[in-house]
Amino acid sequence: MGFFASVTADNSLTDERMNCKMWRQYAAQALTVFGLSTFLVTGLQSSVISGDRQIFGENPTAIERYFGQYWTRLTLTHAEGDRHVTYTYSPGKIRSFFNNAEDLRLSVRFTNDQAVSVRVHQDGAGFNIPVERFEPSANSIDIFDDVFESIFGYRPPSISPVDRQILQPELLQGTLHTVTYCMDEGIAMSYEWISTEDYIWFISFFQEPMCV
Repeated sequence: MGFFASVTADNSLTDERMNCKMWRQYAAQALTVFGLSTFLVTGLQSSVISGDRQIFGENPTAIERYFGQYWTRLTLTHAEGDRHVTYTYSPGKIRSFFNNAEDLRLSVRFTNDQAVSVRVHQDGAGFNIPVERFEPSANSIDIFDDVFESIFGYRPPSISPVDRQILQPELLQGTLHTVTYCMDEGIAMSYEWISTEDYIWFISFFQEPMCV
């Protein structure tokens, strides 16, 4: 009787050890697969985030891959038949570049499902360039370069603000001032400031053949 009890106990112990060993093997395999999947997904995301983005001419699906799920959508159809749709997205790290930008958003305007402009703005309010980054003599180029890079995925060419092609002289309408100049080949930026040069009403990027 004692012999059979001993054999049974030994067999149970052996089975338990085998089960434990098999569980560890499965766990190791699962962790390996999970780690590989995470690496692949992270790599794919990084390539999208860090790579150049062909914004203009892209459809809403492609833009969503860049900026994530849209927040709002507004559709307008003109009498000529053109369909204009404006999507808003999270501004991501652009919000951290400015002060008083809690409601900052990124808007992309599409005409017939092709992106034609990108706008950084708040609804009914402006936002401020931080004092430490405000360079009125240089049109605050540095901070606008950061915004450009966050949207298009690459740093615009290093050009002196004096050498940047101004597309039009500064417009003055009461307290509203609009400045427009080239950021890169085929891409212009326009921004509007109110009363003081550090208080920005909007920043807009669009295609411009004059930028060469």
